Amino acid sequence: MTKRALSALAAILAMAICLSAVGLAAYADEGEEGIYTGICGDDLTWEFNSWSGELFIYGSGEMYDYSPESPAPWDEFRTEIVDVCMLGSQTTSIGNYAFYGCVNLIDFDTCETLRRVGDYALYNCSFKDFLTPKAFEYIGDYAFCGCAKLDGMEIHRNVSHIGKCAFLNCSLLRGFLVDRENPYFCNYTVCLFDKDMTTLICCPSGPHFLFDFYLPTTVKTIADEALSGCSMIRNVVLPYGLEKIGDHAFRGTSIESITIPGSVTEIGVGALSECSSLISADLGKNVAVLSESLFEGDASLETLAVRGRALSIEKSCFEGCASLDTIHFGGTREEWNACAIDGLSGFNADNVALYYHGDGEHFWGEWKYITEPSYFVDGMIAHNCLFCDKAETVTVERYANPFTDVPERTWYYEAALYCKFKGYMSGMTETTFEPKTTVSRAMVVTVLWRMAGSPNTIYDYDFYIYWNDWYSDVPRSKWYTRAVMWAKEQGIATGVSADMFDPDAGVTREQLALMFMRFSEKVLRADVSERQSDLLYLDTNNISGWARDAVEWAVAKGLISGVSLYRLDPRGTATRAQLAQIIYKFTNKPDKTENERSNNALSEKWGFTLQFYALADHRSFDGGGFSEESRCWMAVYPIVNDGGELPEITMYADVSCILGTSYNIPFIREISDDGTVWFHADNKRLYESNYINLNPRADNDPLKVDLTVMVGSEIMTVTYYVDVDYRY
Repeated sequence: MTKRALSALAAILAMAICLSAVGLAAYADEGEEGIYTGICGDDLTWEFNSWSGELFIYGSGEMYDYSPESPAPWDEFRTEIVDVCMLGSQTTSIGNYAFYGCVNLIDFDTCETLRRVGDYALYNCSFKDFLTPKAFEYIGDYAFCGCAKLDGMEIHRNVSHIGKCAFLNCSLLRGFLVDRENPYFCNYTVCLFDKDMTTLICCPSGPHFLFDFYLPTTVKTIADEALSGCSMIRNVVLPYGLEKIGDHAFRGTSIESITIPGSVTEIGVGALSECSSLISADLGKNVAVLSESLFEGDASLETLAVRGRALSIEKSCFEGCASLDTIHFGGTREEWNACAIDGLSGFNADNVALYYHGDGEHFWGEWKYITEPSYFVDGMIAHNCLFCDKAETVTVERYANPFTDVPERTWYYEAALYCKFKGYMSGMTETTFEPKTTVSRAMVVTVLWRMAGSPNTIYDYDFYIYWNDWYSDVPRSKWYTRAVMWAKEQGIATGVSADMFDPDAGVTREQLALMFMRFSEKVLRADVSERQSDLLYLDTNNISGWARDAVEWAVAKGLISGVSLYRLDPRGTATRAQLAQIIYKFTNKPDKTENERSNNALSEKWGFTLQFYALADHRSFDGGGFSEESRCWMAVYPIVNDGGELPEITMYADVSCILGTSYNIPFIREISDDGTVWFHADNKRLYESNYINLNPRADNDPLKVDLTVMVGSEIMTVTYYVDVDYRY
């Protein structure tokens, strides 16, 4: 054979080998009828059974990454694949675009070695759950985008990367559950944030209860598409401090109005597009660019306020805004005409009224509460001109007592109305509270759940619920079902047996103490080591052994006291009035360390501390009033640090409790016979403010005093809690 022939033969063999390798990596080989196989990684193979729709992955290591131009070798079967199984393999990754468009893929069995899901890897799949192993680490861009049936996602402690729009258009996704030890991410309500809660990554677009969305004050950035498609959200409150709103961040939400705080400087492309219910928008003072397609498709948008003066409007900004008829601009007509305008299309410009507020015209914002009314105090609402500092205020009358069986003079009056106002407890009917009715187990766990903020639980995700292991006497649709789920998860209240919760059973006082101690420890993460071990009641032997710690804790915290001078009655059933009183005391106990912090601040700045004395003169009460002529109601003694001199001090206070607030009460400087300088509250001002017009109270809670201290031209505001007894 000649050298030329040998060379030709070698070339043919080399070409055959290359074609064979390409065929194995990129195409399917058909073995027995309906069975297709191939290579999908250096040490991974795949097998697809076209009869069953099952695709199996075998071997170990990383899967190859793919792309639209170079799709996965099973791409020709992508609409036929219904089940992917990695069990038994040691696959470490699912490659980019691996199962892109497998619209009928309803079951995906992962393996314990899986660490990574690549970009677009599971785009538009149809599985309901995707269980990742504990060591899972990486979720790529658009990894689960369009998985319309995915209803929950658990983020384990090792997950360090979640790519852009990873869960976009997951229309049934109801929330995230992030391991508390994950150093990169956390969940708040149903949403996914970075660990420091400075970036909102994703709000699930599935069915949840966030009709009103209050963004945490720590958030600086709303990521691209973060709330896109969240049609459940009707109202959004954005905090001052927010700086950036990403592309399409609110696209497709049901918000009717939005106010962008002045801290925001950037709003991304299409951020408020396709919001069919949006009627008005206020873009704040520092947004200089109305980005491309910002309001595109907002057919209901009528009013827009742009408070900045320099402005650029990009293309298609108002495309489809047929109802837009009013634009308020913070600058002058000349400044508007100087704007770089490329997007004033999509609406009838002849029907749009432009107001130029650079010349001082007012444009009033929405009325908002300064102080919300309650059953004890009037509220106040105000609205501000969006283009200047002018404000108008209106008083809102306090709510009327809705309960005919909660008279004002009863010891549980404040507690019952407080619980009603906070939403912790409601009436048994619209007009009755039924204070003497025994509380049930369902009532107590529901109250504690509401006090915790009505959080979602792992049981809210269907793939966590195994109803055959659930309580047989707790149906899915009862008003207390989610609270029972939460209480079980938190370890606050478990069943009376393996399959019974007994929701209608009465709760004893010692059981109530135990539930509150568990709530304090497990939910609030509070210290529960405090004990009142020397209980001076004759029936302490009736305290059950399992409840003694809880009862001693509850007595020490002032939550439970005797039903009489000598009886604690630990096994007596608790009433709704007693439960309300415990809630009221539990949630209104001030932190006395605030006094220490305030004194430390004064000492560091000016070299003195303050000692408060509350001197309520019982003789001055005449059935509800506090007389103008009575002696000093509150005294404050400055205590100078060693070797220091007392400076000239001016003080006034805002004094508040649940029944009301008196503002700017001056303190009068006095010098006693021994030369001691002290201050007392201006009793005439207190009397005129009608603040001390209180009925006898059942508790003895300290009073909160926000004190403004002035030395020369310097001012400091500090807070103290002062013990005062109103009872007579």
